[in-house]
Amino acid sequence: MALLFALMLLIQGIPLQQGGTVTGVLRDSAGMPLPGIRMAALARPDSVETITEGTAMAGIAETDIEGKFVLENVPPGKYVVAAGRLDLQTYYPGTQTFADATVVTIVPGATVSGINFVLKDTSFGRAANSLGSVGSIQTSIPVKVIVENGGKLPISSDGKFVSIRAESLSMRPVTIPIDTSFMSIPGPTTANFRVMLENLPDTYVVKSITYGSLDITRGTFRLTPSNFPQRTVVITSASAVTPPAGALPSTEAELRAYLDALAQLRLVSGIGGVAINTSQPSSSFAPPSTLTITLAQTAQPSVGGVLVSGQTGDTVKRLIYLSGRPGVLFSDGSFEFRSVPPGRHRIAAVSNPTNPLAAIIVVGDRDLDGIKLTETPLLPTDIRVPTDPLPANGYAPGSTVPLARLRGTVLEEVTRAPIPEGQVVVHAGSSTRMIPIESDGHFETVYLLPGTYDLKLQIFGHTTNTSTIVIDDKDLSVELTSRRLY
Repeated sequence: MALLFALMLLIQGIPLQQGGTVTGVLRDSAGMPLPGIRMAALARPDSVETITEGTAMAGIAETDIEGKFVLENVPPGKYVVAAGRLDLQTYYPGTQTFADATVVTIVPGATVSGINFVLKDTSFGRAANSLGSVGSIQTSIPVKVIVENGGKLPISSDGKFVSIRAESLSMRPVTIPIDTSFMSIPGPTTANFRVMLENLPDTYVVKSITYGSLDITRGTFRLTPSNFPQRTVVITSASAVTPPAGALPSTEAELRAYLDALAQLRLVSGIGGVAINTSQPSSSFAPPSTLTITLAQTAQPSVGGVLVSGQTGDTVKRLIYLSGRPGVLFSDGSFEFRSVPPGRHRIAAVSNPTNPLAAIIVVGDRDLDGIKLTETPLLPTDIRVPTDPLPANGYAPGSTVPLARLRGTVLEEVTRAPIPEGQVVVHAGSSTRMIPIESDGHFETVYLLPGTYDLKLQIFGHTTNTSTIVIDDKDLSVELTSRRLY
């Protein structure tokens, strides 16, 4: 058996030497950590077209209670990191197509960190033992959320995403974003589920929750094994395609033929395991009913200030803030803030991995509508910290103030001559932006919100100087110097 595994590694181009480590975090579509999910590094062949389900795996592990995983002793080479059930894996950075996976290069003794991604709902499953598993059987409950009188659906509020949560005494809660069209429940199981909404804005109330025709607003609905798509599983011993004992593959051609045969049987385990072939769901399968949630908007008493609303220009899920205070973002990309006091305010819509959107507005004593946001590469560190409005600085109420640019020149500290190379690193919070220094020593950033930013020079053969600047509502010009080291 050891000989066979070694041959597999050699065919995949993986030398037998000290391995590396891969670490990261696995989450679900609502951003919650996923414990107990099988993870593996799959050897990446030179040609994606040659990939089979018999591809060698390394560093197999499971995520812990915080969704963290560590794949250890992975032989050097090129891999893709995969999570979940073997027949429907999710590959880093979050795709179920092997060709779209990001290749991770393993170096002897080194650690590749930050492999964080989201598991697709169809990929849930884990390896139950050393022989592997087909992953847990799941059922999908159709979900429909309605807002009375054609109201807009909120997807984030109070700095959190609005979600639907199903709880049962027999399993961990299942949480999905409010705009998702189905909820996946692992099973098969017999359990009662209670449904609730989390982080719903205080301007909305839940009018009713139904499961089919059953009102479960204050009750539960029940799932039984018949609601899960049970499949007929044919177990085939690997001996059906393995040469007799004592005649294991000894050449590359023999081993490739062996792997091809295993792939045709959709091999679940590693070498010497079992293979499966699955049929369609059984005729006794009873699909779950539709989960329908009806929301209504409520009238809010006036507590001073005005209503500010606008559009992000797309439907990306974001958290949105005005002067550090969270607002409400809707599924159509619109947003609103209530009880906004007079003054100049920063608006920032934060999303990952897309760039944030931003605007500066001046609020008076009237509601503002139609605010449009502009893309910016990074935000000030305190963008989520509630702050007092900035002074109007002579801008008329209702106006939008253009974002400022940072410009500057980089000079030799002694000769005062322009430095025609290198980069200026603009840093704020956990975000950075690399700005190239032009041939005449000048640099210019993109648009930035008012706030504090750190600048660091990266120039070959020069000192790495750091300075702090404050951006307001006007373009800012600075002079930076660096001393030659040799």
